[in-house]
Amino acid sequence: MLTKEKIISYLYEIKNGKLKIEIDFFNDKDQKLGKLKPVVDSKIKDNSKIVKLMTKWRKDYKDKFFTQFEITEERTKSWLDNQIIKSDDRIFFMIEINDKKLIGHIGVVFFKDNDLVCELDNFVKDKDCQISGIMTYATKALINFLFNSLKMEKLKIRVFSDNLKAQELYIRCGFSKIKEVGLKKEITEDGIRYTEIEESDIRASDKTMVLMALKRKDFNINKNI
Repeated sequence: MLTKEKIISYLYEIKNGKLKIEIDFFNDKDQKLGKLKPVVDSKIKDNSKIVKLMTKWRKDYKDKFFTQFEITEERTKSWLDNQIIKSDDRIFFMIEINDKKLIGHIGVVFFKDNDLVCELDNFVKDKDCQISGIMTYATKALINFLFNSLKMEKLKIRVFSDNLKAQELYIRCGFSKIKEVGLKKEITEDGIRYTEIEESDIRASDKTMVLMALKRKDFNINKNI
């Protein structure tokens, strides 16, 4: 089993270009559709394409995020640098299909609850991408990597209760709904933020979210999509 310290070191080497990894994903006919490629430090500095795409996608799906604010390329670049590259417990994957086109991304936050629990976040697919099942195949490949390569025991996802399309994706990947949690809407300097409230106060919440989870023992990458 990898220790917390080894995982931190592993993530550091990936994000700083010392270790190259790519996670291929396939459809149910075993045809390769693309790969998950981690965002590394040099890509932020040398490739504005990623920043431009992420900024566009964040605008497209602004109301699906728990934090909503004025979105600019500069803020996207700063977020990638400070919250992903320089963070000990996070990694961020771009989804690249076979023609080298980037069509979305998924993030991972490690050490949630304990050293063997992760949270998946920042699920985004380009609205122009019409490839059926692409996010399911990509997500399953990432889950397989986390469970079988890094030996995580449990994955979690938080999603707004009214985002039914996203919940359907997570269920196809094996996740189950654990509970509904109330959220409080807070006004920030340039937007809004939704934060969790006590479970007993859910009826007084401004919005709700669903907590979903998947354990390694329950994951089957070959289950029909």
